[in-house]
Amino acid sequence: ARRRNEVVNVEAAVVEPATIVDTIGAGDNFDAGFLYGFLHGWDLDRSVRCGLDAAARSLLGHGGTGALSTETVHAGG
Repeated sequence: ARRRNEVVNVEAAVVEPATIVDTIGAGDNFDAGFLYGFLHGWDLDRSVRCGLDAAARSLLGHGGTGALSTETVHAGG
């Protein structure tokens, strides 16, 4: 990710293929997690990690938000 002159490289969470329930909404959840952090003044690294965590967690339930909770996002991943 890049913001002005700041560049961060963050490895995505590993999700075992056997645990993936549904891929619908993973990209949208990344966007939502990232924007949540960014708009709350988190640094770029933490915002990207929040997006990656939201995307990874979304794979574990049905639909775009089946495995997500507000508490997880508020904790920053």
